[in-house]
Parts: sequence; structure tokens; C-alpha cells
Amino acid sequence: SLFEQKVFREQKVFREQKVFREQKVFREQKVFREQKVFREQKVFREQKVFREQKVFREQKVFREQKVFREQKVFREQKVFREQKVFREQKVFRERKVFRERKVFGEWKVFVELKVFVERKCLWN
Repeated sequence: SLFEQKVFREQKVFREQKVFREQKVFREQKVFREQKVFREQKVFREQKVFREQKVFREQKVFREQKVFREQKVFREQKVFREQKVFREQKVFRERKVFRERKVFGEWKVFVELKVFVERKCLWN
């Protein structure tokens, strides 16, 4: 029965080593799964950060385009107002010139009449 005890002990040792190896494998798999989960979470966080940065850049570009459009509209309105003022000043100058010519023409007619009357008086 010594032989049986020896066999029994060897089988027990074998079973214990087998259990130990299985536990070791289980722990290694657990560590591997945890590392895998960690890597996936890291990748997810990096993708989230990337998406947030992309959204931020797109919003920044949109705001810059909006500002550019507003400035363009402002410049166009400014140019339009300046052109309107210029046209109004041009019309004002033309009317002023017309009034001055009209006054000058009336003055010229008045002077010619005065000269005519003076000559007529001298002839008589």
C-alpha cells in the first residue's frame, strides 16, 4: 500500500500543480482582459477628445466665417452709404452750379438791360 500512497501523493501534487497552472492562466487572462479594457477605454477617450476638438475647430471656423460674412456685409453697407452720400453731394453740387448759372444769367440779362437803357438815354 506504500505504492498506492506514493501514487496518491503524486496524483495530489499533480492535481495541485494543475490547479495552480489553471489559476495562473486565469490570472494572466484576467490581467490581459483588464489591459484590453484599459486600452479600449483609452482609445475611446482619445477618440472622444478628437471628436470634441473637431467639433471645436468646426465651430471656430463657423464663427470666423460668420464674422467674415458680417464684416463683408458691413463693408458693403459702408460702401453703399458712401456712394449714396457721394451721389447726394454730386446732385447738390449740380443744383448749386445750376442756381449759380441761373443767377449769373439773370444778372447778365439785368446788366445788358441796364446798358441798353443807359445807351438809349444817351442817344435821346
